[in-house]
Amino acid sequence: MKVDLMKAYDNVRWDFLFDILNAMNFPLGSWLKRLLILNSNFTGDVVKRRLSISVLRNDLMIFCKGDIKFVHLIKDGLNEFHKLSGLSLNPLKSHVFFSGCEKKLREEILGVTTFKEGHLPVRYLGVPLIPTRLKSSDCQGLVSRISARIKSWTNKVLTYAGRAQLISTILFSMQVYWSSLFILPKKVIKEVESLCRSFLWTGIELKSTSAKVSWDRVCSPKNEGGLGFNSMEVWNRATIAKHVWLLGVISLCGVSG
Repeated sequence: MKVDLMKAYDNVRWDFLFDILNAMNFPLGSWLKRLLILNSNFTGDVVKRRLSISVLRNDLMIFCKGDIKFVHLIKDGLNEFHKLSGLSLNPLKSHVFFSGCEKKLREEILGVTTFKEGHLPVRYLGVPLIPTRLKSSDCQGLVSRISARIKSWTNKVLTYAGRAQLISTILFSMQVYWSSLFILPKKVIKEVESLCRSFLWTGIELKSTSAKVSWDRVCSPKNEGGLGFNSMEVWNRATIAKHVWLLGVISLCGVSG
């Protein structure tokens, strides 16, 4: 269930916002309260918009069993949230996604939520949500963005050192978010590393030849003769392994609690 909230800065209750900030141990000094309550003029409106967008801009993604009782409980919870916060749901932009539910049950759930039925794949927070394993075709947006970024750098006289700096900072950071969420297909990793390799040796022309040193050697630490680039495959494995470790920690805490 993907729930969209109407524009928060039009409806949010300030007492609710203060309670949330207090619960998060946010230091509410007198200067901040003065800024937040200035909602009757332009300055207050700007502050209100900036704060609400940074805190409440994301949609809600809710998972539950395909049972009408669970849906009623979620709907009651969302209504209670509306009463406390003043934030309203946007049924025109909210969707329910089904898996293994009969048509009659789907119709009943849609009637309770008043949401539209959604269909996968769908993009959420900039990445695709799909019911199957991630394929290389699902990642073409990432490859295209990296390629477009390289070609947008019109300075053709960059040195090797300059291109190496851009690769290790900007180009590498563009895939970090995807790598932290998915096990990327090897084909995608090869495509991205091929783009970086071509940019390093030939600039924005992106020729596939003229590589002076193997890419594995380039990714070696500087004290071993490399340029210290992070291997995309190793980075991907490490970030996914971190999720496994966090799940183990949460499980242990739940047992001990």
